[in-house]
Amino acid sequence: MKILLAFLLSFSSTVTWAHEYTFTTPGQGSALTFKAKANDEYKAREIAAEKCFDHFTRGQGVSNEYGEQVINICTNMRQK
Repeated sequence: MKILLAFLLSFSSTVTWAHEYTFTTPGQGSALTFKAKANDEYKAREIAAEKCFDHFTRGQGVSNEYGEQVINICTNMRQK
């Protein structure tokens, strides 16, 4: 029993639990919200930026100018 308890305690200290982060696009009026689960904010921001980019491009090829605008919006999201 003591061995099992020791194992569970050591296992729980090595596991990091994913946290849900919420990001909103900058701008006035209709800001979009993207949620991402990750172990840290950096990874969550990366996931949310990918979701944001996919939302605006819908998987289609876009012009360089539009692509740059989308990247600017998606990389400058604010955490809620």
